[in-house]
Amino acid sequence: MTFGPYLAQLENALEIPYPERAEVISEIAAHLEDLCADLMFNGTSETEAREEAIRAMSADAGFVREMADVHQTAIAKALSKLPRNVSLGIEYSAIALVGLFLVFITVLQEAPMIEFLASGGLFMIPINLAGIAIVFLGIERIYSLFIKKDHSQENLEKRLLSLGFLAVACVMTGVIGTLVGFYQAFSVADQVASKFDGVFPIFEVTRIAITTSIWGITLAFIAVVVRFIAKAKATRILGMRSLST
Repeated sequence: MTFGPYLAQLENALEIPYPERAEVISEIAAHLEDLCADLMFNGTSETEAREEAIRAMSADAGFVREMADVHQTAIAKALSKLPRNVSLGIEYSAIALVGLFLVFITVLQEAPMIEFLASGGLFMIPINLAGIAIVFLGIERIYSLFIKKDHSQENLEKRLLSLGFLAVACVMTGVIGTLVGFYQAFSVADQVASKFDGVFPIFEVTRIAITTSIWGITLAFIAVVVRFIAKAKATRILGMRSLST
């Protein structure tokens, strides 16, 4: 006797984090099997017994809501009581504030970091914008999957493509910035050398030129790590989903 389609539908409807959701589905599956077996023992056919067991389970209209109330996180419970637009506004505002705070303490408070970013020139602007997006998306993924524990199907794969795109964009922009920096320096090599007693400062030029590449690769690494963590969590949850059904 299989209740796969019904259990899959019920699993999608339950707003419960994993592994609790998988445990609830397993308990329901066992209950359905027992109920179906009792009906068949009393002479009901297997098909009718399965349909009757599903009807009996579906008749409890408050079941899904009760399960959600028991297993939802405190944050999810509080937000569920608010209108959708209001709850989203609160969540994204909090994420933005945390992101700005992290940017502030890691960049604005460190003079060497400011000097490092300034030495990269104009190419640092798109790289930094991508970096800010990576920070915000990373915070959103960590909050959504690990704190709020929104393990719904549609939420598991969110932002992964964006994080991958931003990682590639950071690396490409950084490399292009480095190449442009070398080109600009060598195109006026005589003028540059005249400022250093006639010797072209290759090490200084290299140090400045590779700034964009270093920063772009650093931000890309952060994006890849966040994406890996989110993807691993999603894969683990999907594994629980398949096992429970």
